[in-house]
Amino acid sequence: MISKIRRYGCVALLLTTFGLTVPAFSAGTGLVFVSNEKTHNITVLDPKDYSIVKWIETSRRPRDMRFNNDNTLLYVACGDDDVIDVIDVATLEVVDHIPTGPSPEVFYFSPDDSLIYVSNEENSSLQIIDVAEKVIVGEISTGAEPEGVVVSDDGKTVYVTSEVADMVHVIDAETQTDHRPGHQPGDPYSAIPSPRLPPGGRHTRRHGDHQGWVNRLCDAGPG
Repeated sequence: MISKIRRYGCVALLLTTFGLTVPAFSAGTGLVFVSNEKTHNITVLDPKDYSIVKWIETSRRPRDMRFNNDNTLLYVACGDDDVIDVIDVATLEVVDHIPTGPSPEVFYFSPDDSLIYVSNEENSSLQIIDVAEKVIVGEISTGAEPEGVVVSDDGKTVYVTSEVADMVHVIDAETQTDHRPGHQPGDPYSAIPSPRLPPGGRHTRRHGDHQGWVNRLCDAGPG
């Protein structure tokens, strides 16, 4: 069964079982959600035997996935249709679409879920989207092919990696300005919060897309 799943080109995996270090958890379901770029759908798996619970049809080329704070909705960035699909975790149905810029790659919520910060690969920018209104409220230029996005716990700082420019942008969320772009060789693809940080910490980890290593970055914040 696992080999069959791999054939569909799964590129993002969210384990929704509690206690694992993953981007998000789906409360009470124990299900595994896998985004498939080539078949334009989400595979929902039962982790007990890896049986397929459901195929959820999405917009084209689903990529990054993230749950809201109460784990009732799963958001999926769909790169070829320039939208973020919204899936109801209870019904396993797509219930909404949030327009984005060209080729949304990776996104992250503000701490209160009111904003989405999404990297748009084709126009080299980070867009800020009001979730309730589904409108773009800000856009910040980045290096070529922005990829990973992460927001600090206090919501004041946004980190964005640029794969082609070898940079990590440090963005002030309030002023929407890039305070400290830093050179990071090795095709930086993603940035994730360090699990060992104290509250309000500014450390991130990022890995090189083609280099096979991880940098641990420390920043005192904008200013």
